[in-house]
Amino acid sequence: MAQRSLKINIIEGKDLKGLDSGGVSDCYVKFKCGSISTKTEVIKKSTSPIWNYMINIGNVEENTLLQFECFDWERIGNNRTMGKTQAFVSDLSSGAKRNLMDQWLRLDTKGFIRISYEFTPPYPLETEPTNSPNLSVVANGGGGSSSSIMFNPTPVYFKPIFLPTIPSEMINNNNNNKSTTCHFLIPGSVYQTRPFVCGEFVNCSLVLNVFEARIVVRSLNLSFSGSIIYKGKKQRKLVNDYRDLLLGFTGGVPNNSNNNLTSNKVVLERGKHVFPFQFFIDKTCKSTVDLTDYKVNYYLSFHADIVNQPDISASQEIKVVNLEDTVYKQTISPINAQTSKSPLTGGNISISCKSVKNSFYPGEEIELEVEVNNSSKKKIKNVDIQLNKVEYDGTDVTGTSYQLLTMTKRFYPKVKQNTSCRQMIVIELPSTAQCAALIHSIAETKMIRVEYHLLVNLDIPSCVDLRLKLPITIVQPDPKFETLPNPLTEIGNLPRYVKDWSVKNFHSWILFKKQCPDVMALNQEFYQYNLSGSDLMQLPTETLYSIFKGAGPRTQELVNDLQSQIFEIKLVRNFLKELQLSNLIDYFEKQTITWDILLELNYNEIYSINDITIGDAKRIFLKIQQIQSEKQKQEQQVISNLEAVSLQKSE
Repeated sequence: MAQRSLKINIIEGKDLKGLDSGGVSDCYVKFKCGSISTKTEVIKKSTSPIWNYMINIGNVEENTLLQFECFDWERIGNNRTMGKTQAFVSDLSSGAKRNLMDQWLRLDTKGFIRISYEFTPPYPLETEPTNSPNLSVVANGGGGSSSSIMFNPTPVYFKPIFLPTIPSEMINNNNNNKSTTCHFLIPGSVYQTRPFVCGEFVNCSLVLNVFEARIVVRSLNLSFSGSIIYKGKKQRKLVNDYRDLLLGFTGGVPNNSNNNLTSNKVVLERGKHVFPFQFFIDKTCKSTVDLTDYKVNYYLSFHADIVNQPDISASQEIKVVNLEDTVYKQTISPINAQTSKSPLTGGNISISCKSVKNSFYPGEEIELEVEVNNSSKKKIKNVDIQLNKVEYDGTDVTGTSYQLLTMTKRFYPKVKQNTSCRQMIVIELPSTAQCAALIHSIAETKMIRVEYHLLVNLDIPSCVDLRLKLPITIVQPDPKFETLPNPLTEIGNLPRYVKDWSVKNFHSWILFKKQCPDVMALNQEFYQYNLSGSDLMQLPTETLYSIFKGAGPRTQELVNDLQSQIFEIKLVRNFLKELQLSNLIDYFEKQTITWDILLELNYNEIYSINDITIGDAKRIFLKIQQIQSEKQKQEQQVISNLEAVSLQKSE
């Protein structure tokens, strides 16, 4: 193996800790590699310094360790460490082989430093499939012997799922504009919007509904992007990745050996095509925010290049949550504040507020213990409480305040002279649905800060009020907690006809009526099917077994129950087709008439159905009588056979 020399350039830092007054630091980086030890110049009063400091290390091995430590320079006393990170040369060479010549390294405390590197002689570039997406690089700080640079996982391509169904909205569309449609499917979003968590995978599906006999596609391009936008300008890309979903047919490698592939084109037959896909969100990404001047947005975008039809596109915004902004990282600092004043009439009034924590999520109750001591001549009746949000733009020190909540609590009894009162006050924060302005606390350097304060105002008659300002932190609730709807309501809303079920109805039938959550919990593919009642009516039995396989020993029970309901509908359809009255199928189904109901109808009830003539009603009624007569004969024959068997046994 040829020896290689290495040059390192320490370019810049970002989001570093601000240890000095004003939230800034005097930053420099100390570098160490074997016997080489050096440091950059000091960049004062910054959390995003630019150094551009070049280091010629010389010959290196793959296991050579590179160490970086960031410091805050102090004129007097010891310099304070701001965090450190390390990387092996093998981590850098892996990037160089992919033509990645600079990387962000994450410090073990807060922030990043960016380095570039150059090997002499350079590494030959690794060849990749022409349609394979580039790998993005994320730096992960930390000590020990573990590497501090991680590449995003190699793209995974899943085999598409095909269901030979036609969506009901296409069937019911009477115009001639019946073309291919597409939409995104977000698992777990049937009852509520599901957020994705930073540091985890985004597992979704793209549903392609083909109404034509077949379509020929060249590519199904899918992209996942996220960025920070400040004052209308894109400040930073958080994620940018893409896939060609057609590679799912060949496991990620273009291959023309498949019968459906001709010159990298794919033929898709009529029906529902489900393309599962997966992206990764790095844990350093920001939570979704939508303010006037500051936005953090994430989008899924899709474009299908179709040969024999117009191209189609779709886009959907998704919500991303960083665990640092949730209850998982909430502080446990208590609230303990007090103040007092002496009225002109003499004496003293003091108020203190206590709470076991200062971090809360929307919809949570704040339990605040308020204690008032009064040695004055005043009678204190009320305390007013406000929740204010303050937004600081850029480096401004004067923010814009918004009042989100106000309430008044009375003291029982009144706080008279030489008395005290201790009262627990419960403040119910509004939910995000009730108050969209109640977002999590934000501190983004040089862009925006969002802070919250509880203002406790003691109402003193004929005197200036006594006020306490209590800083609190607003966090997001547990992003993985799912609130299910009322089971009785969902069961009551189930349409009688399976054909009329929505996707939500089908989920409710499984969860609440059949009480079998294992169907969804133990079958990761279940959500990818996204089945409505019209889909269920068209599926073969083997597909139903695949859908319900998570139920284990109850799979047969669920399949039988669903098929019996479908059979009740199909019997009515076949009955009308046999009488050559197919035009009446829609009218019967609007009345949700199943086979068991049909056999109980009399002539007047049949004739009352819309658009049925006297002759058609008579034909239907006579056929029902004939079926009932044959049914009675069969039942009588069964009884006679049983009696004959019983008589033989007695003899």
